[in-house]
Amino acid sequence: YDQPGEVPVVFPQDRKLTIVSEDGPFETELVGTLSASGSIVVMHAPNPGDTLTIIGFTIRDNVVDNPGCDFCGGGITVGDLTVAKILNCIVRDNTALGTSGQSAGGILFKGSGGIIANNWISANDGLLDPTAVGGIIVTPSANVAIVNNTIAHNTGPDGTATAGVHIEDATSIDMFDNNIVAFNAPGSGLSATSVLPGSESTINNLYFGNDAV
Repeated sequence: YDQPGEVPVVFPQDRKLTIVSEDGPFETELVGTLSASGSIVVMHAPNPGDTLTIIGFTIRDNVVDNPGCDFCGGGITVGDLTVAKILNCIVRDNTALGTSGQSAGGILFKGSGGIIANNWISANDGLLDPTAVGGIIVTPSANVAIVNNTIAHNTGPDGTATAGVHIEDATSIDMFDNNIVAFNAPGSGLSATSVLPGSESTINNLYFGNDAV
């Protein structure tokens, strides 16, 4: 996705699908554009419970500059009803700029379940939109495990709460375990609002160098 005229990776909306890179994230890149209308990778399944999986890509250098793009991720967007697995990827240097609604520079997870595991999520920006997050935002009704990731050097808008990871209203988190959350600023490394009591497990995480936790 680094040639003029090519389209982002949009998962088919009629089946379960796994996309795996042959040579891993250091050799296989999906590269965005400086004035994109949406995410590099869009994971959206119309049937509840359909699982879409992406493994082993670098997803980088995308700037979403679209005021009409509600709930956008600069790198990856997981849509409603979708069970998504994002594994062994590098999501870096993506930006959500001027979007409306909630957005994230790196990953916006609006799905119904899944896992974000063994990824490097770094140097993503959530700019201008005061509800944006730099690294990952998990929106209502998602039920996701976030495990074994490095989430570092992401940037939130000035004056907002979160640069690293934000868990939004009434979201059920299966687990937030074994992550490194570091040097995310301005804003905190991890924040949550109205999380369902007892729904989250947050253990064995390392936080350092953030504005706050």
